[in-house]
Amino acid sequence: MPKVDWITWKTNIKEIINPQEVLDNLTKKTQEYYSYTNSVIYETINHEMEHGGLTKETLNINGKNLAYEKANVIMNHLEEIKANIEELKKNILDASEEQKQIEKKQLIQAIETKIEEEEKIKQNIISLNNRIQVENELVKKGDVEDLIKISEERITQLQEKLELVKAL
Repeated sequence: MPKVDWITWKTNIKEIINPQEVLDNLTKKTQEYYSYTNSVIYETINHEMEHGGLTKETLNINGKNLAYEKANVIMNHLEEIKANIEELKKNILDASEEQKQIEKKQLIQAIETKIEEEEKIKQNIISLNNRIQVENELVKKGDVEDLIKISEERITQLQEKLELVKAL
């Protein structure tokens, strides 16, 4: 099970795993690998099998050419490795998509919980405001009204963040 206990309402949206970025990195690394194996290994062995010392006619013993057969096995293994790498890339992309959905869900829940807390705080401040007498010297009605506005701004910011996360 993926670990998402690090996610809170404060988590930056950019911290959520980005499957496209994962795919881009994988593609870059596999292209580097393919470029190397194709030019250095595959092409060299292929050339030797067609024109060099690994042709079917070279070192033919009783109708068998062990060097050619082994080279052919190596070529097949290279193709298998390539197929395995592509399957691994697909599995990693699928896992990163799944992880993104889990992280997104966790962040949505954390933000929704924080919005609920802020709504309760706002209601408590409104309740306090309703009980304050205008001539109260300790707590002024204007100060409490400012707190209500601050609370409303926090809720608005959290709701905007929630919408951004849902759009991921």
